Amino acid sequence: MEQPDVDLDESDAFYIETDLDGIITYVNDTFVKMSGFSRNELIGENLNIVHHPYMPQWAFEDLWKTVKGGHPWQGIIKNRTKSSAQYWVRATVSPVMRSGQVVGYLSLWQKPSRLEISEAEKLYRMAEAPRPPFSIQRWFSNLNLQTKLQIMIQPALLIVGVLATFRLPDLAGCEFGTSYQFVNHSCT
Repeated sequence: MEQPDVDLDESDAFYIETDLDGIITYVNDTFVKMSGFSRNELIGENLNIVHHPYMPQWAFEDLWKTVKGGHPWQGIIKNRTKSSAQYWVRATVSPVMRSGQVVGYLSLWQKPSRLEISEAEKLYRMAEAPRPPFSIQRWFSNLNLQTKLQIMIQPALLIVGVLATFRLPDLAGCEFGTSYQFVNHSCT
């Protein structure tokens, strides 16, 4: 396993905010110090400025697809400092929602375990993204809200439709306490 040039401290937490295009709008002091860039060099730049070229494109495609869909993403990412020293982070990227719309992204980066780094290295050596087995939960979570509502409401509408085809007799003529005879359609 290739060792990172920068060994992050267990307590390091890097906080980054970006706009919808991945342009950095905020970074915390811990990230500025570790990255080797000044705050002014980072703000207004695409977050790709710190991504290591080792990272496969499909990993970032998965990240962007997930967060643009309004869902958080978590994974292990290899980055580099201004001096090209490399380091790995466990990244959690979450969309920022306002009035139901994604308006930006928050990233929290922390030190991953050696096992997480080793597994990520194996995964990133693959030419293509691995295909996970089919999951109804994953399929359903990727649907938009309108489709989800249609899927959930249609069975209820089907039941109502089936019940409506069986006409119930007019019981309005029967007095309370009497029973209705279905055979000859009369009250007794």
